[in-house]
Amino acid sequence: MTGEKTRMTGPVIILFSAICFGMNTPIAPLVYGNGGNAITLTIARSAVATVCAVLLVAMLDRRRLLTRPSLRYVLPMSFCLFGQGACYLAAVSYIPVSLGALLFYTWPLQVALISRFTDDTRLELPQYATFLLAFGGLALALGPVIDGLQWQGVLLALAGGSLLGSQVLIGRSARLRRR
Repeated sequence: MTGEKTRMTGPVIILFSAICFGMNTPIAPLVYGNGGNAITLTIARSAVATVCAVLLVAMLDRRRLLTRPSLRYVLPMSFCLFGQGACYLAAVSYIPVSLGALLFYTWPLQVALISRFTDDTRLELPQYATFLLAFGGLALALGPVIDGLQWQGVLLALAGGSLLGSQVLIGRSARLRRR
């Protein structure tokens, strides 16, 4: 039973994380409609995530998970995570959720473009075409509304995506240095 329990820990954590991540945007307009704001929502979200992480570390007996050298990556990644959440959740107070999601999800293309210069990852035309097709499919699926467009929301959504892309690049850098 212990082997089965250990083997299922990762997928359960991934599923729980995906559910929580997916609930962020739909909850934001409800919070705003009841007097909340993006910073309050992000602080509450971060507090819940921190409590869950501490409980998980305690349950898995991984107290030495965060070492002093790893903090040089964990702290900037935490800042990026907090910032992307605050930016993205603030964006949907200015623009429709569908447009916010579309702009936010430019982050994979941002990472691909930046990687070309930072770690010599060269994408070929088929990979860029795949990004554009996926982005086009996302645009069709979301059907973003652009009536009443407010520039603050556009910039906040793009900034949130950029911060998430930065988090991915920092994480990649940490993995490469461990090798």
